[in-house]
Amino acid sequence: MPVEGKTGPVKWTVATILPFLAQPHRHFFMKPESIKAGAELLRFDIQYRPDPNWITYSKVLELANLLLARLRHLGASDMIDVQTFMYVIWADWKWGILYNE
Repeated sequence: MPVEGKTGPVKWTVATILPFLAQPHRHFFMKPESIKAGAELLRFDIQYRPDPNWITYSKVLELANLLLARLRHLGASDMIDVQTFMYVIWADWKWGILYNE
């Protein structure tokens, strides 16, 4: 339920957590700041909009599936692995580790 001064319940994390937990081989858990940064880093247009919508989510799934295909030879098997990869790489990028800033 909405709380004064807080964002409402209709947001990406709420909309994507249950499908992700139920079918991690198929669905992706979206944390907007991380996915936007990662898509920007990879120059992949996810057509981001703040309110949950199919166009953005389908683009995020497309990106996640591309990454999963590239990570399979390293042992990745589902979106949990992709999610972990994204957070580690993009956290490093955020703090300037990848570009020696």
